Amino acid sequence: MWHRKPIQIVMFVLAAAMLVGGVVVFQRTERKMPPEFVERLTAPAGRLSSLRTSLDGKYLIAGGSDGAVIVWDWTTRKPQLLEPTSIQPIVTLAESTDGLLVATGLQGQLRGWQLPEFTPLKLTSPEVPITAIAFRQTTDGRSMLLGLSDGRIATLDGGKLTLRKSGHRGVKALWLSKDQDELVSVGTEGKVLWYNLKTKNLIATSAAHPTEISAVLPFADQSRFVTADWDGHIKVWDAKARKVLWTAQQPDGVSGLTWLGEQLVSAGWDGKLRGWALTPEQAILEVTVETGRPIHGLAVMPDSSLLATVSASREVEFWKLK
Repeated sequence: MWHRKPIQIVMFVLAAAMLVGGVVVFQRTERKMPPEFVERLTAPAGRLSSLRTSLDGKYLIAGGSDGAVIVWDWTTRKPQLLEPTSIQPIVTLAESTDGLLVATGLQGQLRGWQLPEFTPLKLTSPEVPITAIAFRQTTDGRSMLLGLSDGRIATLDGGKLTLRKSGHRGVKALWLSKDQDELVSVGTEGKVLWYNLKTKNLIATSAAHPTEISAVLPFADQSRFVTADWDGHIKVWDAKARKVLWTAQQPDGVSGLTWLGEQLVSAGWDGKLRGWALTPEQAILEVTVETGRPIHGLAVMPDSSLLATVSASREVEFWKLK
């Protein structure tokens, strides 16, 4: 996820490099890997800052600071560099249920591929950084909802791009209700907003977070969802009642959320993976794994036993929580 906390790539460069005679020299130190570390894959491209698995579980997909999108076949572990390439850092990766893979660039470029052949598709772009994507099935096919860094939400339907204000300073994530009639958006100012997509009206607003929301994760049955922010707050919501059920806290910013079976996993800017057991009233921290690097992207692998992380290097690292 792209965020206002010191920009990922710049922060990595400042932390990892020193200026010698006008030349940036990167210093690499060997990390002592914890027992939870399993393996790593190296990308044939630049530093990786976003990560996801395909919906069919066959592919691991990563986006780089150099605009590259890399796909690993999970069976063979062989990487494929998708065309067309771009020099814009990848901000968002998303996939629709009918196999449209979309990557967005820092300057608003929208690139698409149709799975399983990864056939390149031409998509209309808003020319504003796209920070969130949701897909909605309509009577005419599929429409795409785009959250923009300037706070607007765009609808891309049949090549036609429609823009509207959202009430956010900047949009961070979008989530559709199970019937796809209600849109939940979260913003850089910490608000959660609910819209009725049929009437196009704002339903409710909650300023539940004191700072920028960094991640949203629905429960499998979509009756609840989780939000997290850069101050380390993790909140579980009742989707129908539109209220917070309870709040947990970790010491540093949350950079990603995923499910590992029934366990909630949060990734931290402090380089730690945390596994939480959820009860109706609270989250109980069960396990913490120190990865040694700020985590920029998090995904769970198809067999639901391995977690994958990227940390602004060329490597995808895999972890098994004990």
